[in-house]
Order: sequence, then C-alpha cells, then structure tokens
Amino acid sequence: MQLCNQKTAVHVAGASRASRAQRSVCRPRAAAATEPVTASTTAAEPLMMRALRGDAVERPPVWMMRQAGRYMKVYQDLCKKHTTFRERSENVDLAVEVSLQPWLAFKPDGVILFSDILTPLPGMNIPFDITAGKGPVIAEPIRTMEQVKQVTKLDAEGACPFVGESLRILRNEVGNEAAVLGFVGAPFTLATYIVEGGSSKSFAHIKKMAFASPKVLHALLDKLADNVADYVRYQVRWLFKDHNNIFLYLVTLFSAAGFLADYVHYQVRFAVFPSRGGVVMLLRCCLAGS
Repeated sequence: MQLCNQKTAVHVAGASRASRAQRSVCRPRAAAATEPVTASTTAAEPLMMRALRGDAVERPPVWMMRQAGRYMKVYQDLCKKHTTFRERSENVDLAVEVSLQPWLAFKPDGVILFSDILTPLPGMNIPFDITAGKGPVIAEPIRTMEQVKQVTKLDAEGACPFVGESLRILRNEVGNEAAVLGFVGAPFTLATYIVEGGSSKSFAHIKKMAFASPKVLHALLDKLADNVADYVRYQVRWLFKDHNNIFLYLVTLFSAAGFLADYVHYQVRFAVFPSRGGVVMLLRCCLAGS
C-alpha cells in the first residue's frame, strides 16, 4: 500500500502477506490537495507521481517491487565480477547501474534505488555484513538495555553518502520518464535483524523480548523510528537536488516482518513507528527541515 500526502509519498512494501499480489501496481488514491494543481505543474511529472496525488491518469503505474531484476542476465553477469551485495549497493556507480537495469529493459513507471534495509546500521553503531548463502549477519545482536543505549543517532550524510549521490544520479538519468523511489526499512523489521542477529524463521529472540523485556524492545524501536525518519528525510533531500520543480517524492518503506506485530500483541502503529504518532510522523519528518 502507499501512504501519501501532497508533498511526500511512502510506499509500504511487505506490510502483510495478503498484500503481496498488489505490490507491483500502484492504484491511484485521492489525496487532499492543499494547493491547486495546474496542467503546467503536472505535464512533466511521471505517471506514478500524478497517480499518487489522485490525478486522473491514463493507466495504473507499474513498477518492480524488488530493487532490481535479479533474474536478469545482465545483473547475474555483474554479480560474477562484483561478488558481494554490499559492494554492489554501496558503490555509487554499481548501485546506479543495477537500479537502472530493469528500467532500461522494460521502462516501468518507477525506479527503486538498489540498496539494502540494513545499509544505515553502521551509522547507528550496529555493524553488519552480508554473506553469500546466509544473508545479513549481525555479530553482536542487541538484546539488553545497555546495548540499546549504545545505538547512536544516525548521521546519514556521513554514514551513507553513496545513497544520496546514487539517488541524485538516478533522478537525473531518468528525468521525468519515471519516478525514482528511495528505499528504507521499517523500524520493526530492522529490529528483527538486530535482535535475531540476522535472518530468522522463528523470530524466537524478538518474540521473547516482546513479552519478557518490552521496555528494551520499545527503547530500541524508539531509536530506530527516529533514525529511519532521518534517513528518509535525507533521501528526500537528495531526490530534491537539481529538481526544484518536482514536489512529490517517493520512498519504499520495507516492512517484511510486519506480520509479526499481531503475534506479539503490538498495534500496527507500534510495529511501524512506536509512540511517535504512527506513519504520519515519518511524513512530517520528510517535509520538515528539508
């Protein structure tokens, strides 16, 4: 689903298993307009942006939910030369090249930044790696309040400069032919990796924390919520660079573990943005100070 206001739109990916079949198509949804939209302001805007604002469009916009067409031979050939995911996603030239591969082949209406939801973690004092065949690995999972206290405020500009530069280049490469989507992980989904130490099928540690140490989990989610909001705001600023005439921005909010929220008796607003007023907080942060 996508949540949007007049200025910023956030596409929530993976929020529930039932919505998987609908992720690839963005269905137009009316948004309350705060200023008149004229033909001159919309003529050059990508289809997806017009649809998210609620304009009448010629067809529903379509894009790939995954950041890249990983089945594509051109991507597989690139992986043979650049063997680690972090190299491909944290090198500006490679991230841009991979992000553009599906767009150059199929011309979808959206181009999603090739990245990983864990990319900003080192900037929060949470080191990680991605190993072949195993996926993300966090050597020191966070499971105590003392460890939560060591999680730092994210300086996205200093920790992830390649993300902003990749977004700027992508925006210039596709122009107004497609929307460029940023990419972040929802706090609860990030917490599952941080607490479990990587991917998990049982999510035993975070379930235990939710019942046995809820204050620890809430403290971790609070910090992650603030940092994710800052990370989104950082990406929006870079999407804005060199394009002052474009006033609607898109960010994919990936929430693959959202289905666990019911299990641990959390309302959706806690699973996404704890004690901060829900997703509206994220939208406000995208606009404030940008």
